[in-house]
Amino acid sequence: MIIEKEMKDMREYQQEIINTIMKKLQQNVRKIFIEMPAGTGKSTVIRSLVKEFGTKKQILIMCKGKVLEQQFKDDLKDNTNIVICNYYNNILTTENFDYIILNSIEGISEKKYESICKTFKKAKIICFADKAQRTKEDEKWLDKKKMDYSLTMQQIIDDGYINPNYVGTKFECFIEQLLKELKVANIEKEVALKTSQRVMRADFIVDSNKRKLIIEVKVYRSEFIQNTIIKQAIEQVEYYKEVWEKVNGEEAQAILIMSCQVPDEIKEYYYKEKRIVIIDISNLLYLSQGKDKLMKELIEVIQYNVHDIMPKPLVNSEIFKFESKEEASEVFETEIERATSLIKKLEKLEYGKAQGNDKEYEKLCVNIIEFLFKTEFTKMSEQSSTEDKMFRMDLICGLKETSEFWKILIHHYNTRFVVFEFKNYKDEIDQNLIYITEKYLYNAVLRNVAIIISRKGFSNNAHKAAKGILTETGKLIIELKDDDIIAMLRMKADGQDASDYLLNILEEYLISISK
Repeated sequence: MIIEKEMKDMREYQQEIINTIMKKLQQNVRKIFIEMPAGTGKSTVIRSLVKEFGTKKQILIMCKGKVLEQQFKDDLKDNTNIVICNYYNNILTTENFDYIILNSIEGISEKKYESICKTFKKAKIICFADKAQRTKEDEKWLDKKKMDYSLTMQQIIDDGYINPNYVGTKFECFIEQLLKELKVANIEKEVALKTSQRVMRADFIVDSNKRKLIIEVKVYRSEFIQNTIIKQAIEQVEYYKEVWEKVNGEEAQAILIMSCQVPDEIKEYYYKEKRIVIIDISNLLYLSQGKDKLMKELIEVIQYNVHDIMPKPLVNSEIFKFESKEEASEVFETEIERATSLIKKLEKLEYGKAQGNDKEYEKLCVNIIEFLFKTEFTKMSEQSSTEDKMFRMDLICGLKETSEFWKILIHHYNTRFVVFEFKNYKDEIDQNLIYITEKYLYNAVLRNVAIIISRKGFSNNAHKAAKGILTETGKLIIELKDDDIIAMLRMKADGQDASDYLLNILEEYLISISK
């Protein structure tokens, strides 16, 4: 069951939050406030909190939007003691709730919050907040509230949790089950590896035949990925291996498990040159043969059709023997450093135009896009103007068909170029900017998609304008804000494909649109 699994696999800070909440409740504190940035696992904490409360307590979970509401309903469908709704639903006041959980409380005004407290006078109320999401004046009331536990993005990164909490969770659960089937011992997850500069976390460290296996797991939305992404993942697990060996004074075997297909010649090259074993989807299918439950779980967690993939044994049958130690690359450390540096610069940069902050923001965003996606573009052109000088685009990029997201843009939106606009506004973007951006898009020159990156995202009217443009003209305008950029930087630093995040955003956006 998903909740029981999460209780075992809670990250340290998530367990600290649970402990803080339970302690406050034991002290009879009625209103509890928790600050957690996006991508740190609010949903995981809430689902685990529900488990702590038990089935005899009546619980109301309120969410900011319909997508998250449905997600909770799917995950908690067997819990008859829980009511789940979004902030815009009418709640039956006849219900006697013991606990009310307000997720993303920025979605309501102080007046609405006080109304909830007054309506459910006997209920204990647990509020989850994210300071970065407070964009409107009627949300600033939360700044005055004392947080019972406050978590920052920098704390998360400093403690080695570079990848967002939700990346690859189901696939990693499958890998854990597979390792148990392979009879490895002492399975440790998200193991801290410390250097003088930072803390990192290996996905798994296990014992096999009296030696340690350092295992890094990578999950992708696409069946095939770029060689540069494979190379970065290799450098990551190689670096982890080196750090572990220096601390423990013994050799270990590095293994990279990937949810995509990797050509045999690449597997053979990295095993011959670096003694790193790559296990891809064809190998996972081979290892799962004859294990019906395991095979079913693998097929469910892979997000593309695997039925035509031929199961293959591992490239080298002696991969679990010790090999001579190779000098590890330091490139991976540089990737983490750059991602962390970009996150820090983004968080420190002030809003607005004062002291040239708008220009600094544009420059920073170009650097971020280049870091995340340079290998997926044929070209990147800054400050590009149309021939008649009427329009100037912050950045325009030509697309390759490298991953699922860019393929969708090319084939379904008839675009070979994507326009990026960068807005360092203190407030949400209004609909006027959406209509201005639409003018940059022109089907005849294969330029039908724009991505607007801003600090606070779109206003409600801007969302309506973007959806209207899409349904009426087929032109796609995508919203990205600070939280999204930080999540993709964390994915990139962890060897994930940041375009998978864009694909998730696109899918949720399209699902939300009616006629």
